Amino acid sequence: MKKTIYIILLSIIVVSCDNNIYYHNSQDFDNETWSVGEIVKSEVEFLDSLDVFNFYFVIRNTEDYPNMNLFLFLKTEYPNGQYSMDTLECMLADQSGKWYGKGNGKIKDTKILFKPKIRFSELGIYKFEIQHGMRVDKLKGIKSAGILIESVK
Repeated sequence: MKKTIYIILLSIIVVSCDNNIYYHNSQDFDNETWSVGEIVKSEVEFLDSLDVFNFYFVIRNTEDYPNMNLFLFLKTEYPNGQYSMDTLECMLADQSGKWYGKGNGKIKDTKILFKPKIRFSELGIYKFEIQHGMRVDKLKGIKSAGILIESVK
């Protein structure tokens, strides 16, 4: 009985800590390898142009990832059909090799702020596509990648 109550309380705490998450989507990669042709796709509907959000990339890597950084290409398709392209360099480790991501052991979770306090002025569904932009076709040591959009209150 005590164990059940503990699990319920822990679940409530975890859920209440993440109540500002508007959208989260990550794609897992087979064999901890992100192939250049694997595109992480997300569709998010925004209903109020006055709402403010923080837009993050979320990367889960292993300590076997051979680089300090990760280049990402982001294609955004707006509700009106137009699109934009962005390139971002995500720093995953410092010069000495210390990982920025959280996690004990071999796996690190990194949350990279891409656009702070952004408003989506056009109402409707936005489509996001993420592709890695590294010089190798198969990027070893990446377990998953995605986006996280948090409401700013």
